[in-house]
Amino acid sequence: MSLAITIPATVILGALCLFVLLGAKRQGIVPLCFFLAGVGCTVLRIAVMNTSVDPANGFYIETPILTVFNVCIVAVLAALFLLFFFTRKRSVYRPAGLRVPSDLTALFGAVGFAFAVQYCLSQLFQAPKINIATAGMLFCAFVSLFTLLMTLATFERKLSPEASLAFLGPVLFSAIHLISSFIEHITLASVSEYLYDVGMLIFVLLFFFYDAKCRLTGGGHAGILRALALGASIFTMVVCLPKLYFSGSSAAVFTEAFTPLYACYLFLLPYFLRRSCAVATGPARAAGSAETPPATDA
Repeated sequence: MSLAITIPATVILGALCLFVLLGAKRQGIVPLCFFLAGVGCTVLRIAVMNTSVDPANGFYIETPILTVFNVCIVAVLAALFLLFFFTRKRSVYRPAGLRVPSDLTALFGAVGFAFAVQYCLSQLFQAPKINIATAGMLFCAFVSLFTLLMTLATFERKLSPEASLAFLGPVLFSAIHLISSFIEHITLASVSEYLYDVGMLIFVLLFFFYDAKCRLTGGGHAGILRALALGASIFTMVVCLPKLYFSGSSAAVFTEAFTPLYACYLFLLPYFLRRSCAVATGPARAAGSAETPPATDA
């Protein structure tokens, strides 16, 4: 993939994310701060992969910039924990903004899962025999594609509780991707690079699981959903954007190729941010949080 494609794609993705965050106004302030922190961590990770990774074996070489990056990642994780700890009892679902940006982020995520479907199909056809993990991912990708389309405001208001079970589709997809990735990538040379991929998949899995719980029951702590959504956003940026960058570069650095499967997660980035913006805090509303209707993107 050439830089002529990666640069415009990154600009469009960033513009849509900012559009979502700024459109949420006050509710988008905290997600905007974490988004900017994710941008900084992504730039640092690209610098680390340029200077601190041994291309021969994939292990990190101790450098000052690697120390700075590790400190920043720990600081981000600590900030996510503090965000959850201090807002879990004061946060409520209060979807903000207009229907158009909400539907746009859902459509963007659906396009991502369409890329995942295409990738799974190509891998399935290329394999000499049926790959059970790829076949399972293909099935879950189809279900997840349908799920993201159902998050469009026009459809979501008409869903019955039984149909809402489809929101578990992305949970299955990220779980199977995590398991199949362990099987494929746990080798001595890929351990250090793969740690952040595992972190991303765990955050995405937990976010989708809790998002499904909130949609199915209308309960749960909104603060947990926001912390998981922001964690998934930051780790998606840190993992996928460097892969996208190096796919258009001739730099000899140890990294996995950027595939449509990782494009799937990048396309979900605006959706993660949109869900984090559907959370507001305030003691005046905390008492009525139990009566708050299920979260929607409307």
